[in-house]
Amino acid sequence: MSERTKNQAYWTEQSSLWESSELSQRKFCEQQGLRYRQFIYWRNLLNESKKSSSKPKLLKISTTRTSLQSYAIAEPDSGLEVILPTGIKLYIKAEADISKACGLIHLLGVAR
Repeated sequence: MSERTKNQAYWTEQSSLWESSELSQRKFCEQQGLRYRQFIYWRNLLNESKKSSSKPKLLKISTTRTSLQSYAIAEPDSGLEVILPTGIKLYIKAEADISKACGLIHLLGVAR
């Protein structure tokens, strides 16, 4: 296990202990013998790490020869919403992208 991973695990534990302690961060650090600035540094680092790991990931989508007969298209003023039979919703906002999406939907319908 790398030193960074050990530090991350240690500070994650300290952060959890602080959250359950109902103490201020400064008071918690005093009681635990931790350097306050170091505690804050690691809390910020861990919070940034959580934020970046919770961002949506890109997924690879492959097409199959299933029926797309039941898809519905709603065209609100702000763009296009496509609801596929699987429940997946596609939102297309830019007008130029709407024509591309219509072409894609047509191609998917032909591919069955």
